[in-house]
Amino acid sequence: MQSFPIFLRLQGRSVLVVGEGQAAAAKQRLLEAAGARVELVSEVSSLDGTALVFGATGDDARDQAVSAAARAAGIPVNVVDRPELSDFIMPAVVDRGEVVIGISTHGAVQARVADNATRRRFWERFFEGEGAQLVMAGEEFRAARRMIRDLNAADAAQSGAGSRTVIALISNSSDDLTLGALRALRQADVIAHDADVPAEILDYARRDARRVALDAALPRDARVVVLRSAAVQQRIGGAA
Repeated sequence: MQSFPIFLRLQGRSVLVVGEGQAAAAKQRLLEAAGARVELVSEVSSLDGTALVFGATGDDARDQAVSAAARAAGIPVNVVDRPELSDFIMPAVVDRGEVVIGISTHGAVQARVADNATRRRFWERFFEGEGAQLVMAGEEFRAARRMIRDLNAADAAQSGAGSRTVIALISNSSDDLTLGALRALRQADVIAHDADVPAEILDYARRDARRVALDAALPRDARVVVLRSAAVQQRIGGAA
C-alpha cells in the first residue's frame, strides 16, 4: 500500500484553494459539497486556521510556491497534476449519495489513460459492470483482476463519442427534473447554461464538470448538456 486511504471531515473547516479557472472552480465545488469553508485566492498570503491547501494555478513557479508555503506551515497540500508537490492525492470519486467511493491506482490508470475525461469514463464503465458487483461483494482480488483486464482492453483509452443533450427547464424547481435529465446532468463533462439556472439544479451535475455560458464554443468529443432556464425558454417562446 503506497498511500494511506482516509476520508476527512471538513464541515465548517477552512480550506484554501490557490488558482483560477476551471480546475480551481471544480476543487471549490467539490470541497463545498463536503461542507468546507473554501477561500479561493490567486496567491498564498495567510494560512492561519487552514486545514488543507490546494494548488490549481497551472503555473510551475506559482504551484511550487503554494506547495512550499503549505509544507513550511505543516499543512497538507495537493497540487493538481503535480504529485511531487503534493502530500496527498485526490482519488477518482464515484458519488452515489450515501455511498462515496474513492479510487486510486497510484498512476497505473493515468499511465494508460492520459486525460481526465477518459479516465472518468473508464471508471464509470467499471462501476456500471461486473467490477462494481465484485467490489460490493467484498471480492477485492477479483475486482482488481477485472480492472486490469478492462485497463488492458483495446478501448480503455478511448474517450467514446461525444454527445449533446438539451434540457429545457419548465421551472426553477429541481423537483420538475425528469429522470433522463438527472442522468444526463450526472454524466456530463460540460454544462452550458444561462445565468438564470438556479444553483439547486446545477448541484445535480458532477462537481468537476466544466461549466460554461450558453454561447461558449462546445467540444465535440465531450458529453455536453445545454441547460436552458425557464426564463430563457419563455423568451424563446415569445420570440417565436
